[in-house]
Amino acid sequence: MIITYGIMLLLPAWTLRANHNARQLGASGMKFAPEWAAGWYFLPPGLFWKPYQVMKEVWQASVDPTDWREQRGSPLVGWWWALWLIASWGGLLGLAIATLVLEASDAQTVEIAIGIANLLLHIPLTLLLLTIILKIHGMQMRHHDTAPDPTPADASATGEGLPNSTRSQR
Repeated sequence: MIITYGIMLLLPAWTLRANHNARQLGASGMKFAPEWAAGWYFLPPGLFWKPYQVMKEVWQASVDPTDWREQRGSPLVGWWWALWLIASWGGLLGLAIATLVLEASDAQTVEIAIGIANLLLHIPLTLLLLTIILKIHGMQMRHHDTAPDPTPADASATGEGLPNSTRSQR
């Protein structure tokens, strides 16, 4: 339960940052602003599909920031989103139907079964999400590490582009 709540808070923050990073690496014209990339996790009815679109866009922009529209999204993102929908909303829907249709004792049995299934679904869901985060992070770091140094011609006058130790001596 603690992991679920942690993910609910940290994932939007990470998505905002990954979206921002993709833009800093050269992805222009992205549909979702960093703030909306995080906000869609909380705003109905968009929370049912917008986080998937955001994550797909961040993935594409992380593959190749300068030509991100031509990149394919990863099937990992689709699997993650499908599992998230099932784990988050399938259990609630099943529980609501069981409560309306079944007697109290039978509904309680269904509630327990749904709880167990939900816990089991969260294992691959969490593993997929971690894989996506690590892959996006890796792609963005590779682009960052291979990007040309953006040091301006007059960096010596401002101290920009100089190592921190050199800058602090000014």
